[in-house]
Amino acid sequence: VNFGNRPQHEHVAPSTMWGWAKQKAEAAAAEAARLKEQARALAQQASEYGAGTAAAPAPVELSAEELRAMQKQEEAEEKARINDEIRAAMEGAGLDSEEIARLQQDQAAAQREAEEAAWFAKEKARLESENARLETEATVEAAVAEEAAAEKAAAEAAALKAA
Repeated sequence: VNFGNRPQHEHVAPSTMWGWAKQKAEAAAAEAARLKEQARALAQQASEYGAGTAAAPAPVELSAEELRAMQKQEEAEEKARINDEIRAAMEGAGLDSEEIARLQQDQAAAQREAEEAAWFAKEKARLESENARLETEATVEAAVAEEAAAEKAAAEAAALKAA
């Protein structure tokens, strides 16, 4: 089907675009995490080096707010770049602006769902960690109580023997 000089394609599967965008976003997030870990390791090495050498400069540490702001800016730039690539690909495929807008809305909804799923996964990990900590505390408290009970029983037995 032709509209003017532009061929109109039957349908571009939105799941293909979403999958591609999701892969790009996940790759960017993984790269950001890798770089963050690398920066932390380098800061640790610099700190250890500084502890052993009086002339070593102190490592520059950014506040948590500054790190979050930098990360948010990088994420926004990456999202904008991905959106530009998607728009160019869709225009190249002959989609009109209404179809592009609809697909981008679908993509934004999928992105929100992915972010929500990531939040739930992070929250689940936090709760599991808290649960493990509480279980460890309970185990330690039980062992202390058991030891105290054994000492008390031994003291009572010794008192009965002495009597």
